[in-house]
Amino acid sequence: MQALHTTTTSEPVATVCNSPKYHIDNLHLRLPQDPLDVDAWRRLADEVEKSGKSELIRTTYDALLKKYPDNPSVQIRYINHFLNDRKTFPEAEHLFQRFLKVTSPSVNLYTSYLEYIRYIHTGVDTQSQRIIRKAYDFAIKSIGGDKNSGNIWCDYIAFLKSGEISLSTSEEQQKIVRKAYQRALQTPLDNIDKIWRDYESFEFHVNRSTAREFLNNMLPAYTQARSVGRDLANHLDALYLEVPLTANSKLEISLPTVPSFTISERQLVGKWKNYLKWEESNPLKIEEERKTDFHTRIQIAYKKAFVRMRFYPEIWFMAYHWMDSVGRPKEAIAILKTGLEANPSSFLLTFAYVEVLEVMKNHAQAHAIYEQFLQLQKASIVELHGRVDEEKPSKHSPLTRKDYALVYITYMRFVRRTEGVEASRSLFRKARRDMYASWEIYAAGAIMEYHHSRNQVIATRIFEADAHALFERVISTLPAEESRTIWECWACYQHQYGDLSRRKKSTKGWRRYTPVVRPVVVLCL
Repeated sequence: MQALHTTTTSEPVATVCNSPKYHIDNLHLRLPQDPLDVDAWRRLADEVEKSGKSELIRTTYDALLKKYPDNPSVQIRYINHFLNDRKTFPEAEHLFQRFLKVTSPSVNLYTSYLEYIRYIHTGVDTQSQRIIRKAYDFAIKSIGGDKNSGNIWCDYIAFLKSGEISLSTSEEQQKIVRKAYQRALQTPLDNIDKIWRDYESFEFHVNRSTAREFLNNMLPAYTQARSVGRDLANHLDALYLEVPLTANSKLEISLPTVPSFTISERQLVGKWKNYLKWEESNPLKIEEERKTDFHTRIQIAYKKAFVRMRFYPEIWFMAYHWMDSVGRPKEAIAILKTGLEANPSSFLLTFAYVEVLEVMKNHAQAHAIYEQFLQLQKASIVELHGRVDEEKPSKHSPLTRKDYALVYITYMRFVRRTEGVEASRSLFRKARRDMYASWEIYAAGAIMEYHHSRNQVIATRIFEADAHALFERVISTLPAEESRTIWECWACYQHQYGDLSRRKKSTKGWRRYTPVVRPVVVLCL
């Protein structure tokens, strides 16, 4: 796309440079260079909204959601554009359905959805009221366990108490309202004390003689939820979660950043781990018959973590492990795959995924993943070397040859288990020819031969080949004055264990860098 400043125009330069199209074009040029530039994405969203062009807004927000899937702040901003005009309500409804098809972790998104449903179904006819109640039931089931869903509960209960639903008797209505109160009071909501006071008023208004019995029966659950709510607040306050929307407030787009492994980032991921483990411990003591509610609660917690901590593989692995532990392997695998889409260079997630594929006997797919991962890591090494050559320090943790070797070693072990020792040897030979292979690959190959084929001769030869390759790689990178010690060690090794041709070659090289001529046999004593 050609930026505006490269074209001829009769407009003043200042006007052109301040136009939305100028900024949009420049941002479109900037993002391909760094697709995870959160500042550029925010500015682009602001600029396309200023343009007012619906098609441009669609393509931009769809591209943004492709890069940051299921991000609630992006989804809400996207929908809001189509809520400004009744003519575009059908598109807004389509987006609501699209984003809520899979349970969202965002109270704000469900709140916006309920406001929309109540706005377009303002009538008091039975059909409208059924649609509204169905929407509330859906929201409560999906997000009602969230600490910030208290206002949704209050609105839901108020709707039930209003009598705007088709019920045969007032007694039936009272039972439905009571059940809603009791469900809410078992949840650590931010406004649970208000709901308790409202519940007291409700029971005394219905029947003063039975009110105390109902209240006493609910008191333990309310007390438990209230106590857990305090612990929950302590966990969540440090996690920078979404802020509940207020009237007429504009939602800021919140995007996760790629970690640079600062102390504060490490502390944050530690706090998330502690919170997620706390949720898994079932602090609300939810009983077995409500297991579905318990699982939904934990899934919501992990979905919040995915939004905020998208580029932290350990969070995805925790979710995978938990989902697998509760007997939901298909969903666990889906989490691994989604985590890898966000973190394609993660060793943790890659190795976990190929283990799953091995268990499933999907060896062809496992091979493909290993080969793809090797290419990805090799590209990272090449990029790192380029930055070093240009003397540009990396913001991220450098990938080392040792890390690269780990991929080959794990791959070799997989091949040995699934195809046998000979296939593993073939992969080892391929690894030896790789210019980025390090000594760890040789050591792993030798140890594998020793333990699995019981062939000490081959194991010894591998160690010797490793030593020779390592020496030749290192000695060529050192200036003469720094290489003497290494030459002495190598000459000594060849004198004791090498064949005659290698002994002569190493001695010749050693004498070139050693000013004091001594027999190699003396050096090695």
